[in-house]
This record gives sequence, C-alpha cells and structure tokens, in this order.
Amino acid sequence: MIYQCSQCQFIFERRADTILCPNCGKYSVSEANEEAKEQFLKIQEEQKKS
Repeated sequence: MIYQCSQCQFIFERRADTILCPNCGKYSVSEANEEAKEQFLKIQEEQKKS
C-alpha cells in the first residue's frame, strides 16, 4: 500500500499497515490519494531506468 504523511507530505510504500512516517517520525500517515500514488509510481519507474 502507498501512504502519505500529512505533516511532511512524504510518500512511501509499505507491505504492512503503518501509522509512523519514516521521514519525519510523526503519527500522521494515511493512504495516499490517487494523485500521490501516481506521482510515487512515476518516480519509482524513473529510478529503475537510472
């Protein structure tokens, strides 16, 4: 599942549920919206090409 922190806007993927942002450490994580998911997947694809 792809999550986004509402504090720092960090987008990340986890296989298990999480409530803690790995970037800022805040407990303000929820499932990312469709736009954030698309952005995350686009970045992942670009990194694979590099």
